[in-house]
Amino acid sequence: TIAKEVYEELLRARGDRRSQPPPFVMDRREGFVAWMNPRGPEIGLEEKAYDVCASFGDDMRNAIAALLGHELAHYYEKHDWRRHFVSQYSDLEVGKDLGVLDDAKRNEAQADYLGGLLAYSAGYDVQGRMPELCEKLYAAYGLKEELRGYPTLEERKIIATRAQDRLQELTKALDMANYLVAIGEYGEAFDYYNYILKE
Repeated sequence: TIAKEVYEELLRARGDRRSQPPPFVMDRREGFVAWMNPRGPEIGLEEKAYDVCASFGDDMRNAIAALLGHELAHYYEKHDWRRHFVSQYSDLEVGKDLGVLDDAKRNEAQADYLGGLLAYSAGYDVQGRMPELCEKLYAAYGLKEELRGYPTLEERKIIATRAQDRLQELTKALDMANYLVAIGEYGEAFDYYNYILKE
């Protein structure tokens, strides 16, 4: 399928061979839109969400890349570690302390711009796609503006817009690094790549 092709292109662009990448699954259920299951592990996309991406017409692959890049960022950045840790150590003070912290907004913002950078490095144009994609997904799924454990829809759109601003900086750095490699300026290219890696 098109979604599987996009997913494989994102994995190639990521180039992380330290472990087996999570398999990609599509599902007919409705409720998760797209997900990262760290225990599987797997990255998934619901057929209904795929249909929403298809509504973007010529930008369908870009919309899919934005969603799947976001989920892959959650996976590679290990955004689920705290919830897993808290559930295992809920009887200890450290588990209780970590349980009251809310990483949802930070994780979503990071997944938006790191997922966007991944999609961009795979050749997709995801600039400005997430706010509209969020709007369409919430409408298609009949989701409330506020979902437990997530930023509100309005916050998600603001987070996505700000993440796109950050993504623009990172894509400029990536382009510059690639141009420098092309002309043999490896030392300067290293500085740009290192800047991106630190982010």
